[in-house]
Amino acid sequence: MWRGEEFELLDRHDGVYSLACLFKSRRTGQIWYSVRVHAPNNRKDIRILWRELGDIVGLWDFPGCIGGDFNTILFTEEKNRDCTINRGMSNFTKFIMDWNLIDLPLCGAIYTWKNGQVDPIFCRLDRFLINSRWEELFPDTIQSDNPRPVSDHTPILLSTQGLRFGPSFYKFEHIWLEDPSLKDKITGWWNEFQVKGNPGYVLWKKLQWLKQKLKTCNWDTFGSTNAKMEGLLEEIKEIDFKEERNCATMEESEKKVDLKLEYKRWARLEDIRLR
Repeated sequence: MWRGEEFELLDRHDGVYSLACLFKSRRTGQIWYSVRVHAPNNRKDIRILWRELGDIVGLWDFPGCIGGDFNTILFTEEKNRDCTINRGMSNFTKFIMDWNLIDLPLCGAIYTWKNGQVDPIFCRLDRFLINSRWEELFPDTIQSDNPRPVSDHTPILLSTQGLRFGPSFYKFEHIWLEDPSLKDKITGWWNEFQVKGNPGYVLWKKLQWLKQKLKTCNWDTFGSTNAKMEGLLEEIKEIDFKEERNCATMEESEKKVDLKLEYKRWARLEDIRLR
């Protein structure tokens, strides 16, 4: 099931409808978990599955993915027949929302299961869900379909593509609030980025986009405060040198006053940044 030479099994929970494993990378020490799901058809029994999964997600505060046959669709368009939102779909949505999970779009296939009838029914019953810590560790994660040689279910592959063995920490900088145009910029960026998919995926991708925009804006607007302060000090020192030798012009002396005010402004911004 896993490569023992690469991953150490730290814990395991065998549920009625799920199998959860907690792993540790022998090379990096990174801990993560994977849950395999095979949901029942019975509406009452599936409550057991939601409890099992909730216990795991609540217990293990690590990057994690949950995948398998959930035996229900999430959206009405995930079935090739007209259908309405039922209790099973509502409970599935509630589980995802309660635990802040991310439902990735499926690349390739539209459906993952079909029956063997002449006029077949197609549904998307199989999928992977990931948590936010998994997204931080593997931001390029996608799920795609594989060839279906025998089963009536399409195999789903979860790929992390460019692997990164460590989280990318990100925080809102207080210094950004010093930019009076920040609110308008964020509104414009949010409306600018268009992405298709389910609401959870759209929100996730737009937040990813916004994070990159904020990082770029931070550098363009504020850059390196230390570098700017050092540059200002160098200019002040040059004028001081000239004044000491009575060779500074009036314009340079006036400029030094402005440079000192600018230095104080950047020193205040640096103080805000370090809070």
